[in-house]
Amino acid sequence: MKYVIPMLLLILVACTSQKKKKELESKVNYIGAPTIVYKTKKDYSGNVPVMLNATKDTIVSYPAKEDLKPNGNWAYPSLLHKDYLLDNRGIGPNVAFLRYSYEEYYNLPSIPSEKELLLSILDKDPIKEMYNLGSRYQYKNLVDSINSLIDNGDIKLYKKIK
Repeated sequence: MKYVIPMLLLILVACTSQKKKKELESKVNYIGAPTIVYKTKKDYSGNVPVMLNATKDTIVSYPAKEDLKPNGNWAYPSLLHKDYLLDNRGIGPNVAFLRYSYEEYYNLPSIPSEKELLLSILDKDPIKEMYNLGSRYQYKNLVDSINSLIDNGDIKLYKKIK
């Protein structure tokens, strides 16, 4: 009998969490630019991201210089609470970061070859965790809204990418 109440409480918490997750999924709009929130193993927030293939031996996407500074502003990730970052460049689970800062890459006379870019990768598996929080357009104040989700622990209810 002394184990019945703790077991019931555990079941109640698990069911409530699953119910909250299902309610959230039904409300999240995944149409439009995705809201990607992530944590890295080290601070790569100033390094240029590239996308690798699934086996992480080929670069499938790298930015043009103009991609790093759209509308005249650097596309650095936004710093969020608890070491999370908000992607402003368009990354995914197979992201890697180059040794180049945004400014260094932008000021190169030309973009290095794919071989040179591969050799300049700092970490082929830098992501600790990554979530898709739906469309960026569903948030009135993006950074404040995401920080609230992080602070409340609700970020883990969203679609986990990695």
